Amino acid sequence: MKVKSNEKTKIPISAMIDVTFLLLIFFIVTSKEITNEAFVKVNLPGKGKVQPPPDDRKLTFDLYIYKDTYKISGQSYTLSKMKSFLSVYSESADDFQVNVKVSEDASHENLVNVLDVLNGAGLKNFGIYTLK
Repeated sequence: MKVKSNEKTKIPISAMIDVTFLLLIFFIVTSKEITNEAFVKVNLPGKGKVQPPPDDRKLTFDLYIYKDTYKISGQSYTLSKMKSFLSVYSESADDFQVNVKVSEDASHENLVNVLDVLNGAGLKNFGIYTLK
């Protein structure tokens, strides 16, 4: 039988130091740089009078297409009356936005006819929407 000696066990500290340095390097490399908001440059307006942005909004009107009816501002129109009504706006066509709102029961032919009338009047700014 072997007799135990009174020596204490030694812990290899060099391996722990290596692991500590590896973890330190890992966290330094993967950390993000923190930017203080106080040092971010912000472009503030000058002390002079600020000009409002230009008003690029266009005059709009809604054109409704139902099964056999066309309505602008609540008034019913036929295609020929609509041509004469829209011809008034042909000189200043770039200033107008037409919202073409088509019901579900309207045919494709009705929509195409209205688009032809708009094109004939020179109105190129329009949007097409469906009604439910």
